[in-house]
Amino acid sequence: MRTGYIYVIINKINGKYYFGKTFYIKGRWNKHLFNARNKINRYLYDAMNHYGYENFSIHKINEYFAENKSKLTKILNEKEIYFISLTESNNPKYGYNMSPGGDGGYLGEEAIKKMADKKRGVPLSEEHKRKISEGNKGIIKPVSKETRRKISETNKKKGIKWKPQYWGKKGYIDHPMLGKHHSKETRKKMSKSRKGRSWEDIYGEEKAKELKQIKSERWKGNEINFKEVNLDLAKNLLMNGTNFREVAKKLNISETTFNYKFRKKYGLTPYQYQKKNYEKIN
Repeated sequence: MRTGYIYVIINKINGKYYFGKTFYIKGRWNKHLFNARNKINRYLYDAMNHYGYENFSIHKINEYFAENKSKLTKILNEKEIYFISLTESNNPKYGYNMSPGGDGGYLGEEAIKKMADKKRGVPLSEEHKRKISEGNKGIIKPVSKETRRKISETNKKKGIKWKPQYWGKKGYIDHPMLGKHHSKETRKKMSKSRKGRSWEDIYGEEKAKELKQIKSERWKGNEINFKEVNLDLAKNLLMNGTNFREVAKKLNISETTFNYKFRKKYGLTPYQYQKKNYEKIN
């Protein structure tokens, strides 16, 4: 028995809808985020980039069952058409669907077999390989625990170990900590010694200025700096006691980006702001 879902994505700001069908909701949401980040031209993705990913949420409407994917796809197509028609979400005034629904989905075992047989043995061109590689970038496919266990056991038997990745940065190969790791206790002490201290406190004025300049050069041309982030929401969350790491996750940005943008606007890092606010209350 196969399970499928009808889901809705809601814009929290203007209340517009997008209805879709899937066999795996979490994976579908990740694919929507991937498409939006890659600026694929669709009403939904344009809106996500305009309003910010944190202002969209995905919800399961209902789940449906059938004995195989082909029959399940037929059911999902009918339900998708029904919900789009009911809400008029294919009207730009009310939603982001670009069709009445029922398109796309699973082709069926027989159709897939015919396509596979036709292509089997035909070598791929370098251009085709490149397009497949680019299309798969950023897509995370779920791997079962059993599959991971088998991969791990096979690698152990063959003596295969993952090589540490240093991204080819200059000087990494000569670093004294190359291939080594700090102990949990050491990391704890390092974190404690740096908490609440600025770069100037740790490195001194001159060295801090040099390091900031290096960091600034790395950020130049990085488009993420121009992403709109709801810092008022971040402020409220921090004031209500939400950890700054959790706030960064809610905003769908990295901690580094969050620190940079928050400090640029308010003159304090999220951690410093939260600590200052906590001391005022107490």
